[in-house]
Amino acid sequence: MQKTNPPNKFLNISTFLGCMLFAMFSYAQTTVTGKVIDEQTEPLLGVTVLIKGSSSATTTDIDGNYSISVADAATATIVYSYVGYATTEVPVNNQSVINVTLKEDLALLDQIVVVGYGGVKKSDITGSVSSVTGKELNAFPVLDAAQALQGRAAGVVVQSNNGGEPGAPINIQIRGNTSIGASSSPLIVVDGFIGASMPQANDIESMEILKDASATAIYGSRGANGVVLVTTKKGRNGKMVVEYNTNYSIQNTTNELDLLNADQFAAYQTQIRANNGNTIAYPQGPANTDWQDLIYTTGSTKTHQFSFSGGSDKINFYASANYFDQEGIIINSDFERITFLSNIDAQVNDKLKLGLNLFGSLGTKNGVSTQSTGLGGIGGGGDDVISLAMRYAPDQPVFNDDGSYNSGNTVGDLVDNPFAIATERVDETRETDFRSNFYANYEIIKGLEFKTTLGLSSETSKQGTYSPSSLEVTAGAVGGRAA
Repeated sequence: MQKTNPPNKFLNISTFLGCMLFAMFSYAQTTVTGKVIDEQTEPLLGVTVLIKGSSSATTTDIDGNYSISVADAATATIVYSYVGYATTEVPVNNQSVINVTLKEDLALLDQIVVVGYGGVKKSDITGSVSSVTGKELNAFPVLDAAQALQGRAAGVVVQSNNGGEPGAPINIQIRGNTSIGASSSPLIVVDGFIGASMPQANDIESMEILKDASATAIYGSRGANGVVLVTTKKGRNGKMVVEYNTNYSIQNTTNELDLLNADQFAAYQTQIRANNGNTIAYPQGPANTDWQDLIYTTGSTKTHQFSFSGGSDKINFYASANYFDQEGIIINSDFERITFLSNIDAQVNDKLKLGLNLFGSLGTKNGVSTQSTGLGGIGGGGDDVISLAMRYAPDQPVFNDDGSYNSGNTVGDLVDNPFAIATERVDETRETDFRSNFYANYEIIKGLEFKTTLGLSSETSKQGTYSPSSLEVTAGAVGGRAA
């Protein structure tokens, strides 16, 4: 019988452990730092720094410095982009410091930008205008095209209202908070239709953000908070083009709060009693419930877009249908929307051009409250599930022995069971949006045109809520409450 030599055995184990450690370090994230400057060695503020092929991105600070985490430093590529400068791609190649010099792109200055008075070259613009292309807007799936503006247009802040729940409206601020009580949202203009809702990102050809008074003057006081001009896609001469695009992504909470477990909570309550002169220990409940783990889940986003376009010398057309489905990171929260868009342009003769734009949208949102409605407890603490998950005692079970929802001891005041709120409460919103826009453009003489438009729009929103009697605090013992 051949025996294994102990030194060889030790060598094999060492080799195996060395390979494991090498594999672990190979997949560790690397932080890349650096500075971005122009050709005059001046630092550039607000340069978008993006890991190619991912949604991981950051921007440079006032000194041109940046820091970004890279999952695979051996093969990753960093993309640097800034308005008026050529986009630069740099392979990481396991480097931890990458300094970049961006060069001006003179060709960009010849691009046509849509402003209130028409289309002009970037080099001829005197006002403050940012331009984002449709390709940039479609870098990753978004609920609203406004979300894609974040980090892509200097001075534009994009935030999701209502705690970021599925279907929550998107708020755009171009000049920060311009009013204490009134809205700070900019005016949205889609294909010349003032006050229109934002179309799907897949249907947008370009988006211009007009920021200062000279750029927004044509819109008067309505443009006081800035103007977002959206140009949707049009058909082009040639063969018909058919496209299908789909995206799927998942969403998770980046970090949950580190709360007390049942034993820690009981010890804490006992100490509070002792501080108040009560020597009787806190009667600990029978469970050890992680309420955050119960209400949070893995969310997902699915998008499908089908379009066809084409045309001839006399008529061009573009039509698309979009389906968006989002499952939230809180259980029983979701949003579903179907939209369609149609653009037809006809060149009647050398001077007259006619066009028709149609847009429609149908959305359904099933929400779970992430902001308080003021119904959550005798103590007035609110009924949003995130707050309840932090305040409900961890030593309490989800269900009573008879199968009903537990509404026992809570922290501070009597509130509803967060799992029951997320599971049983119904909050459904249905929204419809229809818009049509007809235009006629007549060239009087070369360089002088007359354009008239006629638009119709219809928007409806219907919300229904129901709290069953099993939610004792908010519904009361009255057989439930509907609205």
